[in-house]
Amino acid sequence: MKAATRLSEVEREDIWRRSRRCLWDERGEAALKYLVKDRGLTHLTIREFGLGYVPDRARHWLAGRIIFPLRSPSGKLISLLTRRIRLSSASPLGQFWHESYDKDLHLYGLDLAKPYLRRKNFCVLVEGQFDVMQLYDKGVRNVVGLLSTNLSEIQYIKISRYCEMIVLVLDKDQNGAGQKAGHKILKTYGPGTVNRAVTIGRVTFEEFTDPDQFVRDHGINSLKELIRLERESLG
Repeated sequence: MKAATRLSEVEREDIWRRSRRCLWDERGEAALKYLVKDRGLTHLTIREFGLGYVPDRARHWLAGRIIFPLRSPSGKLISLLTRRIRLSSASPLGQFWHESYDKDLHLYGLDLAKPYLRRKNFCVLVEGQFDVMQLYDKGVRNVVGLLSTNLSEIQYIKISRYCEMIVLVLDKDQNGAGQKAGHKILKTYGPGTVNRAVTIGRVTFEEFTDPDQFVRDHGINSLKELIRLERESLG
């Protein structure tokens, strides 16, 4: 078992390289089925985001986990994020495990979203990996993920390099964490704050859901319409 620590660059690259190969052969059949059938992603999106899989039967401390590479805007591998797909199987690491890294410094999917942020001149900002991939897969390519419920000053500045508007599409969960996060972000960066280069608004859902599930339940056009209305309200 490994604690949430930093891997060496060589070990990180090796795990990522091997896991990508495993995902696309017979060892990754269950994981690929999960990504395509259960999560609704296409093979192209899975490849573009560089997902991998460490097989269940591998003698490895990350066995049974999907690997999500976190990359810099230039595409450099920063950290490995993982998710166990068989909830019934025991793991000392729990369902989720990732290397330790500063979540305030990075945005998931920014390496792929950069040209679309410039082209559209606005950013759809969500929370998690599957939120990003689901929207990207369905044609909303100007999407990046926070990897938490906080938008740091550094993340805000990074987005401002590519566009002039942010539309928050955060989870609406029963504990209210997503709603509180959205309120905090708007209070910090929204209308009335000083010297802000980016206009920021927020889409809210009527039901308890997240962007990934909303798109799977209602279709991407329903979410696009909510985003369009929010953009228009921002002027």
